[in-house]
Amino acid sequence: MARRIVALRDRSVSVLCLAGLLVAGSVVLAGDLNPPAGPLAPTMKTLDEVEPRTPIDLTNTPGDADSLYKITAPGSYYLTGNIAGVAGKHGVEIAAAGVTLDLNGFDLAGVAGSLAGVFASSGSDDVAVRNGSIRNWGDSGVNLFTFSAERSEFDGLRVTGNGSVGIAADNAARIRDCVVSNNGGSGITTSQGAVITGVAAFQNGNTGISAGSGSLVAHCAAYDNEGYGISVSSGCTVVECIARGNTAYGIGTSSNCQVIDCQASANTADGIRCAGTGSMIRGNACTLNGLNAGDGAGIAVVSNDNTIEGNVCTDNDRGIHVTGLNNLILKNSCADNTTHYQIVAGNRYGAIVNITPGGAAAVTGSAAASTLLTTDPWANFSY
Repeated sequence: MARRIVALRDRSVSVLCLAGLLVAGSVVLAGDLNPPAGPLAPTMKTLDEVEPRTPIDLTNTPGDADSLYKITAPGSYYLTGNIAGVAGKHGVEIAAAGVTLDLNGFDLAGVAGSLAGVFASSGSDDVAVRNGSIRNWGDSGVNLFTFSAERSEFDGLRVTGNGSVGIAADNAARIRDCVVSNNGGSGITTSQGAVITGVAAFQNGNTGISAGSGSLVAHCAAYDNEGYGISVSSGCTVVECIARGNTAYGIGTSSNCQVIDCQASANTADGIRCAGTGSMIRGNACTLNGLNAGDGAGIAVVSNDNTIEGNVCTDNDRGIHVTGLNNLILKNSCADNTTHYQIVAGNRYGAIVNITPGGAAAVTGSAAASTLLTTDPWANFSY
């Protein structure tokens, strides 16, 4: 029996040794230890390949007499940390066309007497500024207007507490997903052909959003500004925006504009004020305008040849107030205003029908006779 156990043990040792030899053999055969022919070359990326952009610092972008940092060549630049302002200087001056400045999530914080947070000097077209906070500069937060830097782009900025305008841009600017608040001047001002989307303009010292002719303002909110909420020049469209609690008008337009599917409420003056010709004011909800120590209408039309259609005006001093001529007023409804409609002679309007509730039967089921007291498809209603 003892002899049999020894034999088994010897056999196990032999198997283990064979397995070790096989493993060792497999290690030897795992790869070629001879290097390939020719000179050796690095396989890792250089720092320029990992981060091809240029950092904003004293080495790459040194400032001058009126700027902490100055960009003088086209390219892509980024912050590597916060910037603290100095009196009498801009934070970052852009003095070249074709520049993209990524704040990289950092903060440009000004001080009393400082200039603009970001400033574009002459010839600085095609500039983009994005992704960071610009606050408390003595002048504008971002000023690309003074030297007419066209085709600028702003994205993901928080621009607050600056002494003048939050973001000032010239022709063909695009401003997207920014917050502009508590600036001494307007929140945003642009020249012609701007596209402004997803902006929140809050408690600025003048108009929340001011856009030049041929601009689009969409999906924005303008609240509690010291001027208009949203003001646009001729040929503009304002769509699906909110203007609430502004000291002047909620939304103001010039000629050939559209204001569609917006809400204007609790503004000190008119909710929507149409001051030009040939505009369409359609599908808006205007409430509580002119009642907060002010005087205003849900919709006020002070010019000629406009169409006012399908709006709802409630709880205003006046629902719809028209003082211009040759305007067309269709399919609106006014409820609980001090005066529902105030329209001077010389305009055209669908029948105005008072449908104040009272006497109409309740409805239970799938059909009921109309209680609108008219079959006129263009009728305006009061109740």
